[in-house]
Amino acid sequence: MKPRDSFLCSVVPLLALLASDAGAQAPGSLAPGARDPKAHYDVLAPELVAVELVSAGQAADFTAVVSRHGLALREQRPYGPRRFRLLELSAPVTDASARAALLDDLGREPGVQYVSAVYRDELGLAEFPSRDLIVRFDAAVSAELQRVALESLPGVHGAEQPWVILPDTWTAGTEARFGSEVLTLIDQVRSLPGVRWAESDRVGGVIHHDFFPNDTLWAQSWGLHNTGQTTGPLPPSNNAWPGTADVDMDLPEAWDITLGSTAIIAVVFDSGVQLNHPDMAVAFGADFTGQNQGGGPVNGGACHGTSVAGCIRATANNNLGTVGSAPGCRLGSAAMTIPDNFLACTNNSTGQSSWKVSALNWAFLIGARVTCSSFGTAFEQSVADAYSSTKVLGLLHFASSGNSAPSSIGFPANDDDTVAVGNIQPDGNINPSSQTGSVLDVVAPGTNIMTTDITGQFGYVNGSDYAMVNGTSFAAPYAAGVGALVLSMYPNLGPNEVTLILKMSAVDFGTPFEDNTFGAGLVNAHRALLLATDFVNGSVRVYNGPGTSPWYPTVAAGVNAASAGQLVLVHEGNYAETLTITKPLLLRQWTSLAGASGPAIVGE
Repeated sequence: MKPRDSFLCSVVPLLALLASDAGAQAPGSLAPGARDPKAHYDVLAPELVAVELVSAGQAADFTAVVSRHGLALREQRPYGPRRFRLLELSAPVTDASARAALLDDLGREPGVQYVSAVYRDELGLAEFPSRDLIVRFDAAVSAELQRVALESLPGVHGAEQPWVILPDTWTAGTEARFGSEVLTLIDQVRSLPGVRWAESDRVGGVIHHDFFPNDTLWAQSWGLHNTGQTTGPLPPSNNAWPGTADVDMDLPEAWDITLGSTAIIAVVFDSGVQLNHPDMAVAFGADFTGQNQGGGPVNGGACHGTSVAGCIRATANNNLGTVGSAPGCRLGSAAMTIPDNFLACTNNSTGQSSWKVSALNWAFLIGARVTCSSFGTAFEQSVADAYSSTKVLGLLHFASSGNSAPSSIGFPANDDDTVAVGNIQPDGNINPSSQTGSVLDVVAPGTNIMTTDITGQFGYVNGSDYAMVNGTSFAAPYAAGVGALVLSMYPNLGPNEVTLILKMSAVDFGTPFEDNTFGAGLVNAHRALLLATDFVNGSVRVYNGPGTSPWYPTVAAGVNAASAGQLVLVHEGNYAETLTITKPLLLRQWTSLAGASGPAIVGE
């Protein structure tokens, strides 16, 4: 076998040629929007090893080689491309030297051409780097120099540009024998001037069909998938609540399209989120309260933020607990209030305007696209201006409508620059505590919500990692997660466009079209993604009002009243029709068309 060190050569310093090309990306830097290529391979799965065979059809049994290392082979199965085998060991190999020895030994087996450690991705699924590369260059670098740059690297061959839709992007094979060599090579490729990004042609799990996670508390998550089950009674809610089938956000259907993208960051503004919760990954954290907790809970009363965050980003399909509405996105925690009770969970906190403004400023600086404000406060002009300016810069803000009905909705949910979210029950009724009014945009599940809790003694439930909670505080992050899913598919959409898509795709409850109790209706993730796809592709679904045929003439009149090239969306119903838009679409404000019995969006 070729010694491992012989592959790990330094980059041939030809690349003054690339550096001389105008506008080339600086060596070692990431292009805007690019992610660290090693970010996929952070969490080791020490009980797994991946092996690539020379031939897909060859027989292979690794029992003997594994046994030489004092282990048994629990299972060996094909994984991804047919030539790969995933080996599950009887015990995790956590010692780095022992793991390296095992990989070396496996690499010496006849018929084995590549071996890699295995990792867990954001969804808890197995992933590992293949020995093939995908590289994108800056457009300023000529195609010939791109090819020469790649093929001048030791062990790289067969560079080609396979995709019309990805210009300046190349695939290439390597002679790597081990996954660690590939990750090192990626760093070398990134060092080339003019490289926008580089990554392995990753091998990882893909979920299709309706995605029903194996999380152990999935059956309690009626807001994501409601079969009519009764949820609870579980603490601290301690109420049993019967459900009505399909009063939910259709998340399994939406997850069949996307679980969310790591390019989309959602930030929770609260009193901190547990940074090491076993069922939730927090990618970014910052503390603006002076408590120096880095985005973690600022004191023993700071339970709320962890439960809010779980509604967005609790991990999916990890045989543990619950799941958020956007489990594939990344999560940020901005601690900007201090709970009044330092020792027990409380809903009352104290903060300064500057803390909130600083939190909004930080969310923009880290590249967040979605925020969740599950709190209410007196109006603060500086904070209102911060919401407004960051929305202009591309941030989509969600806020809870409040739990003090019949009081009117307060700040920040009543601000024009936030999406106000109310609390719907499992039976389809508005929760009596949910604040309502003309500024309410949508509703989302907020009653008997199973979500993450502070672990140990300082959570809502002492000694548990989970809690069943109530309130608009948990409806808002559910809706925020749906917004993150839409942006995951179509990141070029702006906050106003996503808001309109969420409202027009919502399932209507109460009075037809928008009303003061349900707003535009119950957020529906699946319909939102379908509508967003139609919108981006230049066509759109047209929904009539509640009911069936009696509403169709009204819809038809509205459609016919629109001038050529316009788009009409009439909210909700059983009839659907697609219109093709023949020129670029620019959204205007909500309006009522002649013959349309309710609000519609018109674009021209």
